[in-house]
Amino acid sequence: MKKLEQRGETLVIQLSFEEWVVLSTLLRYREGEARAPGQLSKGGLGETTTEAQTILEESLRKTWLADERIARNLLSDDSRCSIRDTEAIIYLVPSEIEILLRAINGKRMSAWESLGRPASDDLALPTDPAALAATRLMSAANAMIHSLLKIVGE
Repeated sequence: MKKLEQRGETLVIQLSFEEWVVLSTLLRYREGEARAPGQLSKGGLGETTTEAQTILEESLRKTWLADERIARNLLSDDSRCSIRDTEAIIYLVPSEIEILLRAINGKRMSAWESLGRPASDDLALPTDPAALAATRLMSAANAMIHSLLKIVGE
């Protein structure tokens, strides 16, 4: 993935065909229900209530699903995305890149949650098929986030 040019606020980003497949697959991947790992702070608010925690999780879930829908729509818009045999060119403004990053991060966080929130040093290649899929999803999402952040920082 690389930035080809910047036209005003619009970044023109080139992805290899493989990167395009990973990105589009990430945004369409459904691992059961989206899981929201947010935890209410207990500091100064008394004990965390189940009702408040449920509200937080539902709010995060709705936000992630909305970001995912917007990101998929952006990438399926022919005026924003040109797919060729060996590459894809996408045209995004910063706010759209932010939505794309949040959508990918939502997938990454959902996979992390499904694995039981392991510390990064506790991540080993699992043998269980569901855990293996979640680990691969996290890895692909991490790589995509890293690449997008690198481009934004150029």
